[in-house]
Amino acid sequence: MIGDSSLDPEEPRPTSGEGGTMRLAGAALCLSLATLLAVHGCAPPPEKADRWAGPVALCFPEAGPEDAAAIGQVRKAAQTWMQNSGAIFYVLASCTAPPPGNAPPPVATIPIFFLTDLGAFAATDHLGNKLAAGGQIRLKAEYRFNDPICGDRGSVGQMGCLYGEAVHELGHALGFSHDHVSVNAPQCAGKVVSGEATDQKMTYYDSQSVMNYCNPRRWSGQLSQADICSVQVAYPRRGDRPRTAQECQQIAALSSQTGTARGK
Repeated sequence: MIGDSSLDPEEPRPTSGEGGTMRLAGAALCLSLATLLAVHGCAPPPEKADRWAGPVALCFPEAGPEDAAAIGQVRKAAQTWMQNSGAIFYVLASCTAPPPGNAPPPVATIPIFFLTDLGAFAATDHLGNKLAAGGQIRLKAEYRFNDPICGDRGSVGQMGCLYGEAVHELGHALGFSHDHVSVNAPQCAGKVVSGEATDQKMTYYDSQSVMNYCNPRRWSGQLSQADICSVQVAYPRRGDRPRTAQECQQIAALSSQTGTARGK
């Protein structure tokens, strides 16, 4: 399970290339980048084996009229990923609803549940297309009123935090794992509280990523330039220039050095 409480150590993480040839070629480039940028290796966008082959439907089996605003935040989060890539989400009114218009049928339908337990954590059962085997997404819909970030008077607010968490969890649904498990990640409070162990094989690190608990701005739901690069590699959009995993690595390394996401 991937979420704001723990990460199953057996879940796949992005630590290898997109094929044997690219792994060998990428290794040499990564070594060069490591010397130049003071990082120690490469990690690609979501593995090909974890990527969806078509549209993915999202539905809300237990939602009622009172959840309309929360569903709106999920729809907005899905648009955030879609407007930056060729990934396609259908946000459906019910789990049996057809896709919009003449759109192709979804390859899977993922149920989303809203949690009202103040002690609960948002979570996604698996990475990428592994969700097709009965996985679900859970989003936190209520926060303590005095939470300094997500409370009624918090810096982001309840709906803002729900949006940020939805962007994060939909990132897992697309195949992204956590950046803060990297050996190059700092021991930030979010990482410590999560209890996740450092992955000694994962050297990719993007300090600005929406998938990074050490990024204090992740609650905004704003994708970093390396996030955008990576999702465009995994889910290319027709007409866009091709991106490479090595390019994403360079963008992430530079943004982590400067604290500012760079590149387009």
